[in-house]
Amino acid sequence: MWRLSEIRIRNIVSFHEATLNISQGVATLIFGRNEDNASQPCNGSGKSSLIEAISFALTGEQLRKVKSVEEIINDHADEAYVYLRLDNDFNDTTFTIERNISRNAPQSIECHKYDAAGQEIETDKTIQPTVSDYNKFILNEIGLSKDDIYNNFILCDNKYESFFDCSDKNKKEVINRFSNGIIVDESIARVQADMEPIVVRLNEVNNKVINVKGSISAIENELTQVDEKKVNAQKERESHIERLDGQIQKCREDIEAAEDKKSKGEKRLELLQQLQKQVANLEESDTALLEAYHQIKSMCEVNELGAVSEFDVLSERYKKDLIDANDLITKLKAQINAANKRVKELQKDYEGKNNLYTQHTQEQSELTEKDKALIEKFNKEVAKIDQQLDKIEDQIKVHKSRQAQLETLIARNSAMMDGIIICPKCEHKFFVGNEITVEEVRANLVNFRTEMEDNKSKVKKLNEEFDHYDDQAATKSDEIETIEKRIKSRSLDLNTEYSSLVSLSKKLDEAERSVSSLQKQQISTENELDRINGKIEVMRNRLFGEINGILEGRITNGENYISQQTSSIKFIQGQMAQYQQSKRELLEAPQTDFTASLKASLEKYQSDLQKAEKSASDIQSEYDILKKQELDFVMFKSYIARKKIDALSLIVNDFLEKIGSDIRLKLEGFTVTKTGKLRDKISVQVMRDGIDCGSYHKFSGGEKARLNLACILSLHTLTNSNCEDGKGLDFIIIDELLDKSDEMGMATYCEALNKLGQTALLITQGGVSEGYPHKLLIVKKQGISTISN
Repeated sequence: MWRLSEIRIRNIVSFHEATLNISQGVATLIFGRNEDNASQPCNGSGKSSLIEAISFALTGEQLRKVKSVEEIINDHADEAYVYLRLDNDFNDTTFTIERNISRNAPQSIECHKYDAAGQEIETDKTIQPTVSDYNKFILNEIGLSKDDIYNNFILCDNKYESFFDCSDKNKKEVINRFSNGIIVDESIARVQADMEPIVVRLNEVNNKVINVKGSISAIENELTQVDEKKVNAQKERESHIERLDGQIQKCREDIEAAEDKKSKGEKRLELLQQLQKQVANLEESDTALLEAYHQIKSMCEVNELGAVSEFDVLSERYKKDLIDANDLITKLKAQINAANKRVKELQKDYEGKNNLYTQHTQEQSELTEKDKALIEKFNKEVAKIDQQLDKIEDQIKVHKSRQAQLETLIARNSAMMDGIIICPKCEHKFFVGNEITVEEVRANLVNFRTEMEDNKSKVKKLNEEFDHYDDQAATKSDEIETIEKRIKSRSLDLNTEYSSLVSLSKKLDEAERSVSSLQKQQISTENELDRINGKIEVMRNRLFGEINGILEGRITNGENYISQQTSSIKFIQGQMAQYQQSKRELLEAPQTDFTASLKASLEKYQSDLQKAEKSASDIQSEYDILKKQELDFVMFKSYIARKKIDALSLIVNDFLEKIGSDIRLKLEGFTVTKTGKLRDKISVQVMRDGIDCGSYHKFSGGEKARLNLACILSLHTLTNSNCEDGKGLDFIIIDELLDKSDEMGMATYCEALNKLGQTALLITQGGVSEGYPHKLLIVKKQGISTISN
């Protein structure tokens, strides 16, 4: 089989350029993260774009519901490209597909095949004249149809329809595709075509046999009434003719009565066949169970078909339950819409306020940085002023210290001046016991006092300078305090804004929880609706099974009745023909020869009867051989179809066991009725511990997801098994079809797929264990999607 090994894409939807090598034999989970839209963090990330590229490479068609394939080109580009590499271990070959699409030019394709040595091979096949021819070649090379790919390999909501949800017609098409029932149908049609002329011949010879038998019966009746001793008497002759006229008239009346019965029987049969078609159309339609029951009940009463089982009470209850569930779903949807509207309003409000908060935070940060720089600058200036003040204080201290010294010196010199002694004789002034002179002390005192005044002047000046610098320092400190208050005020405003944002976030979370709760209620109600529909489906199948059985029996009886009337008419016609012949012979033949004539006619008719019966036996043998062939083909179709149904059930149940489910599937259909007709309606039953649990629709979303996965894998396996050797695809892509399962369920699916060695890409929005090794994250940022491991 072909393995998908590598995909390269350029300008596909939201991808600009990406390459992905597919991990073989494991289930790879693909998650998404949309960083461009906080309201839908998983959706719109580009997960499905990757699958779009794979689908486009294989089929040349887009998965999305868009008008043309050109719409998958990235909005900012004029062309796109996809490359796909498939490897095949069966014959060690590689198959590559490259597609280019453009808004301004036709699509172009290149295909190449390489052997194990890397040499290109089969160039006569890989080069095709048109895009359509390339598409056919690719599908032929992998051995699948587009329907096979979309139903069993690339599964997404746009293309995939579950086996359990599809119509009975589609179920039969699936089974016939796997069982080759179409080929058997062709064989049955050929046998039926061969039978048509034989049926005509058989009817003709059977009519002849009945006619001859009627003639023999009439002759034998005549012979019993003929008295040979009186046969020549004229009176008896006239009486005999009169009796023959009476028998001929009676035959005409009996034929007319039989034809009337046959005509009525044919009309009745035609009516029954029309009713059978009406029932078939009604069964295929979407008519509700109760309405269908009333139509069928009325049909039975009007056409005297007998009574069908009473379904109305249960149908009424189911109808009421259905209406209640639908009303609740409608109510929940309205509540969800209102809640979603509220969420969007809150999200918009939150995003606006969050943007403002982010802006204000940035502004606060920038302003705070500026203010801190200003504070730092002012602090440096204050520090310089403080240094200057310290220097002035030191200078003042020095001057004050000197003042103290000067005051001491002045006091000391003043005291000395107070102790001057004047000589009475010469009036010389001097100090006792001190060599210093008065003039020197007086000069010192003047100097000291002068220096003292000068010092005081300097100290005053220094104090004034100190006050000036101190005022500057105080001003700077005030400015710093003002800035710090401003920072604090902005911080308080930002905290208030943040508190408002947190409160709004809580409201948003509460609104989202409300939406989630309502959605859970909706899912629960939809599951209940599915269960009711499942019960209705079971009842519907029983109702139509019953009426089909009644009609089939009445049609068979009607066909037998018409056949009996036809045989009776032929028989009576034979009698009448013989009575008419006897009358002619009686009128024309000599009187003595009438009995002999009757006996001669009897011998002739008996001979004719033997020949007719021999011919009828031979033709019947031919018919029986073909009829047996037809029945054998019908039985064979039933057999192979039931074998595939059994195989599908077996594989589904095997997968169900491997994914940890305790439910099992039972499929029935393609049964042959007692009349040899094939009833091909397929019924689906879900079992638990061998007990019928009802229809598929009654189960929860998670259980239905398990059944769907098991069925997907089964049909995937059967599709590949129907391919030629070396063909088929050894991978499967499932786009969000399993998201109704919980995290444990998804982990179980991955584990089962890994044990099977199944290469799978599972796109999901759900969670899975952080430790799961095979994961891909597709991130969309600024409109561009990228693949991250």
